Amino acid sequence: MTSGPRFLPYGDKLRQFLTQPCISASDLNKFAKRKGYFSRGEKQDTVPFICAAILSPSEFIELFSLARDNENREKQNSHRRSTNSLTIEEILNVEISKNDVHSDEFSNYKILGMPTPQISTCGKKVVLEVEIERSDLLSNWTENKQIHEGKVEWSIDSNNNQLNVTESYGSKEVRSVIGKYARRFEKKLLELGKIDKENVADRIFFDSFSDNETRIRFMLACLSSNLSKGVDFEALIDVDFIVDATGDLPKDFNWVKGNVKKMALNGDHLDGTQFFSKSAYMQCIKVNSLTAKYKVILGLEEGVCRINLKFPTPLKAEKNVDMEVEVSLIGFEGKVSKPELSAARKSILAGFEKKKFAALAEFESKLKTAT
Repeated sequence: MTSGPRFLPYGDKLRQFLTQPCISASDLNKFAKRKGYFSRGEKQDTVPFICAAILSPSEFIELFSLARDNENREKQNSHRRSTNSLTIEEILNVEISKNDVHSDEFSNYKILGMPTPQISTCGKKVVLEVEIERSDLLSNWTENKQIHEGKVEWSIDSNNNQLNVTESYGSKEVRSVIGKYARRFEKKLLELGKIDKENVADRIFFDSFSDNETRIRFMLACLSSNLSKGVDFEALIDVDFIVDATGDLPKDFNWVKGNVKKMALNGDHLDGTQFFSKSAYMQCIKVNSLTAKYKVILGLEEGVCRINLKFPTPLKAEKNVDMEVEVSLIGFEGKVSKPELSAARKSILAGFEKKKFAALAEFESKLKTAT
């Protein structure tokens, strides 16, 4: 209890906590169902119910931990740009003022210090680290400021004349800030003629796909097979989607029309359901989050991991948000050190990136031009 609040909030204080973006509508819907409340699954339904319910200390700590863990878990997105003889030194020489990226006025967070690109310890990457201080209600209701971190990494693949850009973050605000830094850097490099104009396969947004089925098949191509040696696909276990009733629905799914807007499903093998095996169903659902489970072998240890692939909801300051991935769970039967876990996460994400870019090459003709 020492790391969480020292009293149980209720009423408006609890409502403010539950409506924060670090707790998703899906999280609250699952929590409410366990307490016997079934609804459309939107926050406008679940938040009033949870506020009116009597929460035990353990139940609130569960919600508190969920919010904190969601923000602390590192998410990642990446893209590539074609280059024209670009060097590490030229990336280092790009200057971006933080005032060009974010104004602290009328905002609940501010950028700390003066973020400056640095060469990584391996000498093969340029890294820009960012810290923000945000005012929120995650810690408690008297000390409401938290520090959140993120970074942008640039590396050059000279064999393929490509600039690889990876953004890592926890909170949505950090995602917004480092995304702006990345775009400003690329704009400067474009003006210098060091990178080519974006093409269709550079970034992946929710609206990049020509139709709902293509989006689902692309996500499945990224997740539903072995990522690398020792990381073996087992099943799809979670999906969040919006019902798209603009077209014809399958007869046995027609009941959702006018009744259901969003659905969150969890199970042992969702990949065996009609939502991922029949074209008629894939055409009428807009999937924005998909989670897969994998068996992981690390040396002599066997474990499991879960990878979540998601199209996040943009903040007001964001036009589009890249598709992001996170290792939402990783664990082993035996004892594994923190450095080994960190190395395993990096290896798993590296395997995912290869699958994603292979899928991009396969689906490129079906994607819209990036904007």
